[in-house]
Amino acid sequence: MGEVLENMEKIQLKGWIVSLGLVAGGLLLILVGTWLDGKKLELHLPNILISVGEFLAVVAVVHFLFDLTMRKELFREVAAATLKYTRVADSGIRDFRPRSKEVDYRNIFTDSEILIIGQNYSPRIVDDFTDQLKSRTNAKRPTRIVIVDPECEAFRFLQAEQQNSDHMVSNSGKIVSAIEEMNRKVSGEGDAPIRIIKTKKLLRYSFVYTEKSVWVKPYRNSTGRTSVYALEIEKNSPLYEFYDRDIRDLLKESGDSGI
Repeated sequence: MGEVLENMEKIQLKGWIVSLGLVAGGLLLILVGTWLDGKKLELHLPNILISVGEFLAVVAVVHFLFDLTMRKELFREVAAATLKYTRVADSGIRDFRPRSKEVDYRNIFTDSEILIIGQNYSPRIVDDFTDQLKSRTNAKRPTRIVIVDPECEAFRFLQAEQQNSDHMVSNSGKIVSAIEEMNRKVSGEGDAPIRIIKTKKLLRYSFVYTEKSVWVKPYRNSTGRTSVYALEIEKNSPLYEFYDRDIRDLLKESGDSGI
């Protein structure tokens, strides 16, 4: 922001220099014209020079008055807009999708060392990216999937909010079954590559968290079905720090050791 203001000051200084140059040029032409008028030239050059000089002087004065009034207001508006966009850029928002279903997680699931997925009960992300999750299990890359415990009060609250809640328990069970099947196919000792974490808290947003960024999809307050947007937030930003802390706390409160 300081650099922008500095550039504005340089532009304003150049404007004043131009105004002074026009004034000086106008006065010079007026003086030359007056001097030539005494020479009684027949081409009326003195009158021409005097008129041009007067014109330049008037233009310079108008230009200077503009600098003092309108340009200052214009700079103020530009500075305000620049500051607003700077704050948005510094917030950490890297990407936006008007429909969360448009987000392609394939590379994220394949390349990330840390992967934590949070859903209330929807199995869509597991269904859509089964191959990438299987690839992670084969590579023994740790993955956590957070869902709401179907036996807790928060899940019953979700059921009460839904007009047709019969699918909720089956969808939650579908996630667990799919992950257990992936883990069974991985040979060797040690913990299962994909862990299901059942929380007793209602998630306010779904998320895909990695060591580089986090995708966030909020939930609606009203009832009904419609498309919901998704935001990607990059690491080392205020928004990432907020979600990083919130997800870490969620894991700890759900009995997990944390990230």
